[in-house]
Amino acid sequence: MGEIVLFPIDEPPAPVLRWKAVVTYRSEEGKKNVEHFLEELDDLAGLIEQGPDWNTIVACVVTLNRDSSPIPRLTIEQSMLI
Repeated sequence: MGEIVLFPIDEPPAPVLRWKAVVTYRSEEGKKNVEHFLEELDDLAGLIEQGPDWNTIVACVVTLNRDSSPIPRLTIEQSMLI
């Protein structure tokens, strides 16, 4: 009987989440950054509520997660043509 050859199954690529939020908290050891990746900005409130007390937040910076996004970069004018 012939030899059975098994091939690895490729996993589908992980989805690229649109937003990156970096929340900086104050701690006794200094400032600590926590990164969150989100598809919807509405999800950020829940993540912050689950974390340390919001009175310890120093800053929260939200940026578009472009580093790994396959979506083209448009200007305002180009986006109105779509």
